[in-house]
Amino acid sequence: MPYKKIFLWLCSLLIVGCAPISTPTPYVTPILWQIARTPSLSWLDNSFNLCIQEQNEYRIIVAEQPLNAILKQDADISILWGEPDPPAEFAYYLGEDELTFVVHPDNPLQEISFESIQKIFSGQEVSWPADQDASQSPAIPWKYPEGNEVQQILEKTLGISSSTGESVHMTPDIAGMLEHVSQNPEAIGFLPKSQIDSRVKPIQISGLSQQSLTFPIIALSSAQPDMYQTAWLVCIQEKIAAGS
Repeated sequence: MPYKKIFLWLCSLLIVGCAPISTPTPYVTPILWQIARTPSLSWLDNSFNLCIQEQNEYRIIVAEQPLNAILKQDADISILWGEPDPPAEFAYYLGEDELTFVVHPDNPLQEISFESIQKIFSGQEVSWPADQDASQSPAIPWKYPEGNEVQQILEKTLGISSSTGESVHMTPDIAGMLEHVSQNPEAIGFLPKSQIDSRVKPIQISGLSQQSLTFPIIALSSAQPDMYQTAWLVCIQEKIAAGS
């Protein structure tokens, strides 16, 4: 009887020893893409991440960079708002956003002329136009630092030269613009339409069409994007078109 037990035990060892060994699935290190974007496009980060989930072998690292760094195209893909200057060989249209002027919700102003906007931001005019409900109260314009892409659109594309004097205040970014305008009934600022929230009120600009205030969101690449990068860009394009 003991021999029989030993025999069965040896057989079980043979069976286990001869059983096929499962090979673990090898870990594939994801390929990283360096993505750079300007500060005005922070609202696209969620779309960036959702679209890369469709690419199992790829991951992205998103870095926020100023416009001058973006134009150097050091990243695999660089994304900015507005036309690149100088034009890039590999540039791809993703969507568009609209430059919007905003005031405090308590400001009765609904519309202002393009000429008045030019005068207010150049420091030539320090009060709201006389034909407006907010007439004779101070107009306090806010702008961004030199080199900011939103500021560049205002100055280079619309031809509005901002004053460097005390009449025009400066904020470092869009978050600061929203904060300052939302806290001061006399303030006026500008930002991408995608960044507007209930803290501020958009106003219409007479003398300018909506199209003249609309600028493209552009992806730049130092080389022709491959099929996977192209699919990622198309996915982002679709999400911008869908408003997501």
